[in-house]
Amino acid sequence: MYQLRIASAGVLALALTAGSALAADMPVKTSNYRAPPVWTWDGFYVGVNGGFSWGRFDTTANAPIFPGATSVSDPKVNIWLGGVQAGANWQINRLAVFGLEGDFQGTVERDSVIGGSPAVTTIGGGATTVTLTNNDTRWRLPWFSTARARLGVLISPVILLYGTGGLAGGRVFFSNSLTTTVT
Repeated sequence: MYQLRIASAGVLALALTAGSALAADMPVKTSNYRAPPVWTWDGFYVGVNGGFSWGRFDTTANAPIFPGATSVSDPKVNIWLGGVQAGANWQINRLAVFGLEGDFQGTVERDSVIGGSPAVTTIGGGATTVTLTNNDTRWRLPWFSTARARLGVLISPVILLYGTGGLAGGRVFFSNSLTTTVT
């Protein structure tokens, strides 16, 4: 009987040891916790854009042969435009971002005014009167481009308050022809 008790105790010890060994091989459940993303403003970007341009300008053309003879026109330039831009940002530290950006815009902005505003002037104390009977003004902006730098302060990891400055240039065509009558 004494041997049976020792054998029973040995079987029990073996069973407990085997059970704990099997428990060590059980798969571990993973946590659903994920670390928040690390935001950075560093990087290069390219893109396309589209927009609408509207405006008007006033022009006054002087006739150099007849001092005081002028023609006034005010074309309206309302049209769609599109272009491309590219740039890069560098996050200097956790609060500051520096960037460079450039773009090129193509437009079909154009207008013409035919007829305009005729003007009458008197030359030589009333002896000669010049009348502008036709005014043909044409204006066109086929493209423009900008280059600028940006310096910003991060208000939060995803909100950047920034200022920008740079240069802009483009191609502008303007022509004006006047038909005059001298009496």
